[in-house]
Amino acid sequence: MRGWILTLAATTVATAIAIAVNLATDGRHHPWAWIATVVLTALGGALSEWQRRRDVRKAEGLTPPSDPRPTPPHVIQTAVAGEGASVQQAAGDINNSTSS
Repeated sequence: MRGWILTLAATTVATAIAIAVNLATDGRHHPWAWIATVVLTALGGALSEWQRRRDVRKAEGLTPPSDPRPTPPHVIQTAVAGEGASVQQAAGDINNSTSS
């Protein structure tokens, strides 16, 4: 079922609930309006849950697969500067050469 059909159905049920509540609370005794209110509310909840599960399944299907390519090694190089200070370089070679 296309998403717009489910959305249209849920909107129709919500409108029907509003009408049933209006009829049930107008001051006259309308037992069928109260029954319709309960049934339509349950139907609206079922449609909402169906849409939620459909969205979850769609989202699970859209998750990208993991990258099968290996990641390049992380290079950490240390050099000693003047007077014993330590200088570190990460993510690349000192000569700026990278392996492909």
